[in-house]
Amino acid sequence: MKSGKLILLAFLGIFILLLISKIISPETVSSKEIKDSSSYVKLSGKIVSEKSYDDFKIISLKDNYGTIQVSCFSCPKLINKSVIIEGKIEEYKNKRQLTAEKIIENAP
Repeated sequence: MKSGKLILLAFLGIFILLLISKIISPETVSSKEIKDSSSYVKLSGKIVSEKSYDDFKIISLKDNYGTIQVSCFSCPKLINKSVIIEGKIEEYKNKRQLTAEKIIENAP
């Protein structure tokens, strides 16, 4: 009987964590406001360039304040499209870049 309650409690905890992860959205920032590496953010702008490699792309996202490089895996062709990108800020060769986890096309 105790193991059944523990399993139920574990599933309830997992469900609550999934619910919280869907409700809490990342902070929306501009390219000039990015300060910390490893933070999870949301950026919007226009894709101004794309470079394709074997299994990923490096795209340049331009907003009103500047341009940031975004790495994405299995993303569609996005050149000249307005997008919202959620992801993690990381440092590569002493420059900050965004590793995309979610891309919304045709953003306002």
